[in-house]
Amino acid sequence: MRAVWIFAILGLGVVLLAIRRPKSQASMDGPEPDVSERVNIDSFPYEFGRNLSNDTCPYCGIQFAKPPIRSRKCPGCKNRVERVSVGGGQKALVTMAESEKYWAARAAEFSRRMRENNLRLFQNTKERARYIGSRAYIWQSAGDSSVCAICAQNNGKTFSWNQAPEHGHAGTCDACTEGYCRCWCEVIFSD
Repeated sequence: MRAVWIFAILGLGVVLLAIRRPKSQASMDGPEPDVSERVNIDSFPYEFGRNLSNDTCPYCGIQFAKPPIRSRKCPGCKNRVERVSVGGGQKALVTMAESEKYWAARAAEFSRRMRENNLRLFQNTKERARYIGSRAYIWQSAGDSSVCAICAQNNGKTFSWNQAPEHGHAGTCDACTEGYCRCWCEVIFSD
């Protein structure tokens, strides 16, 4: 037997239901989703272009008695240093300019991975929907103040799986200001 998980929002709480069904019926629902790779930014590689240390000021080279947990001023040169993750569970002290470049590159990498993930999710939704006979979907936006003008305009409209709108399907729109689209497809089931 195999479990299907259903999330239901009731009032202020979220209820998780597990429905058991035979494996033979599960294979009738279409292709299984590919969930092998999650968006994990902790393994983000970034090169600072110099040797890094967890306890030495990157400005003046003075060694801290106790490394800062996040950010603080160096007792020697009075410049602010920040502690960042450099991969593999390692931390290092960097200058504020290096920190800004690091966080900008990390945000860009996160957006890139989200775009790839959303494209995979859309393709999987499309395959499963078409497998059961769906020909179209309803565009659903995140519905908050960060939604781009294109997504707000398309919200609630019906689109064909075969013909992409001008800026892409829901979840793959290339006009979003956050770098990736947070919209999704509500599948229309054919009778």
